[in-house]
Amino acid sequence: MIFSKPLPFDEAIDSRQVKSVLPTTASSAQLQQIAPELRERAMFSARTANAGYLDKINDLVTRIVSPEGAGPGEYMDISTARLELKKALAAIGYQPDPKKRGGLQDLSSDRRLNLIIETNTKMAQEYGNWKQGQDPQILDLWPAQELYRREARDEKRDWQTRWVQAGGKLYGGRMIALKNADVWTSVSAFGQPYPPFDYNSGMGVRDVRRDEAVRLGVIEPDAIVPPDDRPFNDDLELDVSERQGALLDALTESLGDTAELVDGVLRMKK
Repeated sequence: MIFSKPLPFDEAIDSRQVKSVLPTTASSAQLQQIAPELRERAMFSARTANAGYLDKINDLVTRIVSPEGAGPGEYMDISTARLELKKALAAIGYQPDPKKRGGLQDLSSDRRLNLIIETNTKMAQEYGNWKQGQDPQILDLWPAQELYRREARDEKRDWQTRWVQAGGKLYGGRMIALKNADVWTSVSAFGQPYPPFDYNSGMGVRDVRRDEAVRLGVIEPDAIVPPDDRPFNDDLELDVSERQGALLDALTESLGDTAELVDGVLRMKK
């Protein structure tokens, strides 16, 4: 089989279907301490403990990601999803702290809603891109990828410094690595090898052909990049025995019927 460009994906929806709603009172900083395997399997938002509201987010994001699979009247876009979530918050009587109104800690603010919708949508779409890119023939033709600025930002993080500190190398100032190099999970705030690599970062990845990767010294001419996999196991278990203090308290307080904590092991339920 010969490819002239990477294939489009249809796996993004898979990453939504395995989500379990995880209400939690944990903060964003605390949630970043959770293992990536759990973040990929759970639908949560910082300091959001209403399961029905989280389920609504999950449903709307799924409809954005999979418009072709939506039924009549089910197509969803980001602006409509934002309006639907505002209605859902009003229905449960949510009132923001007056001192935090309009900011990221206000669940009903456009800033917070845009961040939630866009981050979850991009994670699903980029997981689909990543999954398709693990085809051995695609890896043979495009064994590397480049981290680059896809969207403009007024305030930009220093990604080159972050890349080098994560173990990455620069090639003529470009952040390039083999697709399954450890640097992709190391540079990510979420511990995932695909974008987004941080909240509202504006960074993305683009494929680097084998001939260019060889010329730059990223890969040897005959080297093979083995495919990777991130299976969504039905019986996901995570050892959280070393998690102490507020994070563990926040998790155990809000697990409900979505998961169980037994002898320091967190088990997600389907």
